[in-house]
Amino acid sequence: MNQTKSDQILWVDTLKGACILLVVLYHTVLPGFEGTMKYLSAGWIPAEIWIQFNTVLSPLRMPAFFFVSGLLATNGILNRPWKQVFTSRITNLFYLYILWGFIQWWSIIGISTEITGQRISQNLNAAYAGSLFEFLKLTFMAMSTSWYLYGLGLYFLCAKVFRQYKLALVAVAILLNYLAAEKVIPFWGPQSLAQYFVFFLLGAFWSQTMLRLSEWRRENLMPWALLAAAAGIHVLFGLDKSLFLCVLAVLFSIAACRWLNQHFS
Repeated sequence: MNQTKSDQILWVDTLKGACILLVVLYHTVLPGFEGTMKYLSAGWIPAEIWIQFNTVLSPLRMPAFFFVSGLLATNGILNRPWKQVFTSRITNLFYLYILWGFIQWWSIIGISTEITGQRISQNLNAAYAGSLFEFLKLTFMAMSTSWYLYGLGLYFLCAKVFRQYKLALVAVAILLNYLAAEKVIPFWGPQSLAQYFVFFLLGAFWSQTMLRLSEWRRENLMPWALLAAAAGIHVLFGLDKSLFLCVLAVLFSIAACRWLNQHFS
């Protein structure tokens, strides 16, 4: 394997690992535990710093995760026949999504709820469903802790089916992103699916463009400036976590991972 290919694999692994770590760190305090952080830490100042740290990273965590996932799925979407990818890229993900969700729900219903004698949370999440029907309904709506597995399967399916119409597909994904950001799409599960589809497509179909834009080149100054200006305009209109800010965060994360691998690997 040549050095260039090795470097490319290294930064992808670094970014994917970083995204997984950031998601885990996020779920140690948010959602659900934010209000109790001041009681579980050395005081309200460290707690607030930790909460703000997670908030600042929100434009990076899931967008970068789905970008890398799309990049790694490119060959399966564009080159491999359905019979080679349908099980590994679609049905296996759906199977894991449903299985893990059911185990989690059954553990809560059969253990925690049985011990306490009451529903332990009113959060709209399949894990806390009050019945099998409610569990299945919320699972179908992606309102489950493992919703990202559901998203990966759906994203891959849509990208492969409509791979000949990728411009139209990304236009729809951008529209869905805005509808989710403005909460026109109801409920957090469908909102999450709609919001991050565009980043999977960027990884699947435009990863080379994103990689070029992540490089420290003079010709990239104008695209960076335009993205920053668009992100700033969105902030003025109340869209703090805009598509443009997330793209900038992904570009920065790619550049940072490449730099880290060059200097510390």
